[in-house]
Amino acid sequence: MFKPKKLLFFFFLVFLLVFPSVFAEESITFTTYYPSPYGSYREMRAKRMAIGTNYIDGATYCWGAGCGTNVIPDAASLVVEGNVGIGTTSPAYKFDVRSTGDNTKISWGSTDSGPAVGKVSAGATGIQIGSETQHSLMFFAGNNNAQMTLTTGGYVGIGTTNPQHKLEVNGAMYSKRYALTSVAVDWNNGNVQSVTLGANVAFTFSNGQDGGKYTLIIKQDATGSRTVTWPASVRWPGGTAPTLTTTASKTDYIGFIYNGVDFQYDGVAQSLNF
Repeated sequence: MFKPKKLLFFFFLVFLLVFPSVFAEESITFTTYYPSPYGSYREMRAKRMAIGTNYIDGATYCWGAGCGTNVIPDAASLVVEGNVGIGTTSPAYKFDVRSTGDNTKISWGSTDSGPAVGKVSAGATGIQIGSETQHSLMFFAGNNNAQMTLTTGGYVGIGTTNPQHKLEVNGAMYSKRYALTSVAVDWNNGNVQSVTLGANVAFTFSNGQDGGKYTLIIKQDATGSRTVTWPASVRWPGGTAPTLTTTASKTDYIGFIYNGVDFQYDGVAQSLNF
């Protein structure tokens, strides 16, 4: 004879087998409570994943057209609401990578087994951005065309992707004129510098670079007759300095090339009395 409890269980089991659709659902949510409320998993796999407080409600954020209020594109396999940290438990940015060593590196390539094509790294020597294979480093802006290129040979091209020299520019180059406020000419301020003489002056030159070309524009004030004394580091063809214009409000242009072998500013050009 069936006992009441066994008989009840028997009828319940038959009901589940005969009418399974009554309890069918499209999705199942599993919640683990040990160790509560966190868990440790050796492996976890998911076709798609949405992480964040707002993404918990699947009716609000979901994959597929017309599925909810905010549709996540099917191409998005992972969406994260907050910051992502790799090597840190306190990411301060949307993507924050840290390392305990002296080199933090992010690299990417075309295949899993192939070499890394590009990399961004930071270490004791500074920030490194570049390629790890025989690929040029190109910088794009605006129209999806490379505006600047650094080749594997160390050549830099601006306006060209195939530079043949250390610096090759396809277009105009411009060095802004620097207006002197004293007689101390620091060529780090610019390759073209100008001064208006208000008295007799003795120039000093500094920070010339080997092979650098420099132009000094000298203008007389409204009084005129101002004289110039050149520094000992300047030398002239035949040892004779040019005779500058002393007429009021007139301008002279003097060109130099810095000779790093002799540490001299060689006066190679002069255009006077403008």
